[in-house]
Amino acid sequence: MRVICPVCGTAYELPHPMREEAVFVCARCASSFDRTGRLVPPEEPSPPQHAAAQQPLFATSRPAASASAEALQARPRARLAPWLAFVLVLVAAFGAWLHRAQWLARPEVRGLFASLGAQLTPRAQDWALIPEAMHMHRFVRRDESEVLVLEGALCNRLWHAAKPPKLRLRFLDAAGTPVAVWITPLTKRPKLDALLRGPVAPEVDATPVPARGIRGFFLVLEGTPAEASTVEVAPVAQRGPSRASQ
Repeated sequence: MRVICPVCGTAYELPHPMREEAVFVCARCASSFDRTGRLVPPEEPSPPQHAAAQQPLFATSRPAASASAEALQARPRARLAPWLAFVLVLVAAFGAWLHRAQWLARPEVRGLFASLGAQLTPRAQDWALIPEAMHMHRFVRRDESEVLVLEGALCNRLWHAAKPPKLRLRFLDAAGTPVAVWITPLTKRPKLDALLRGPVAPEVDATPVPARGIRGFFLVLEGTPAEASTVEVAPVAQRGPSRASQ
């Protein structure tokens, strides 16, 4: 049996027919009405009928139905959001793993891993020479012998302190043909008086360079090839002898 409140339009579904004299009280607006939808003053219905009418088994009003539909639609969305976020994280992690070689080639990423304690193989790309700081000249000693001196500076591109690399010196003759290759560590500037007196062995500079810091160097090149007219300089990551001729 289906009855409808004549005031607010709330519909109620009853499992079995009610007597003709039954009076219902709307749970929404508290209006009293009979089974035909006619309003009944509140003092007319007897207490048993009034109590029975206050307990409708099913309410089928449209506002309640629409609220239930919204709740049913919102529930799957709330459950789906965490799973979607989890899948996106997995996809991003898998993509980063596939391109790990490209990521580890970036100095800032390598510096981040180094700051977290990871052991990374040194790379030449972690360092950059500063062209405007490079100068090469020959010193004439007191005994009239000459020595080649190379001054310069390099920058630590990592976001983490690192020991300075060795330098690769490639000597070229006047025609541009390589005549020798040396690999030497960075050294500190010696005293001028010691440099002019005779051969010197400057102190190796192995102090770590701060993140994004710059380190100057002063190389005293004893016994360079006589036919060499220019020298190319580049940082290297390998660990070899102080002077490895090729």
